Amino acid sequence: MLFDAPMSTGELVTALTMDRHVVMAHLAVLREATLVTTEKRGRVRVNHLNAVPIQEIHQRWITPTSGPWAAALIAVRDDAERAAADPDTRVVSPDERKTSA
Repeated sequence: MLFDAPMSTGELVTALTMDRHVVMAHLAVLREATLVTTEKRGRVRVNHLNAVPIQEIHQRWITPTSGPWAAALIAVRDDAERAAADPDTRVVSPDERKTSA
């Protein structure tokens, strides 16, 4: 919900149809994990999504392992395009590629 725009705690309670104490407990955990920041505007607390920790996790864990998957998906796309262009083309499985290389 905070992905689209910051929301007050009251707006979150209304949108989630949860007890205020439950929402506040969840927000406390998210704040502790630095995934949510809170700005006080008078009596209202406005909650903002902090995407930086999620981006750091993505860079640390996902990016290094995505290369082989991207290469495999590109190979699937290329095979599909070749097969679409020439119906007589035989699509080779990844296992067959390994043994023929």
